[in-house]
Amino acid sequence: MPATVWTGPPGWSLAPYLAKAARFESCNGSYTGFLGGILTATANECITLGIQSNLHPEVEPLEVSIGKHACR
Repeated sequence: MPATVWTGPPGWSLAPYLAKAARFESCNGSYTGFLGGILTATANECITLGIQSNLHPEVEPLEVSIGKHACR
């Protein structure tokens, strides 16, 4: 999303930028990083991300705690 969404006036919406899935590809021989955010319905949730790569083509679940101790 453009920087103005974060730095602009109040009342902006993330709605045009929401997605249930994202794919990041790197160049050969380099790593891929993610600089972004995860939006959840509440500030304290346990979510599961599906991670896969060309080295591990099967989707591997990764449990992520959004908020303190959400995944207990």
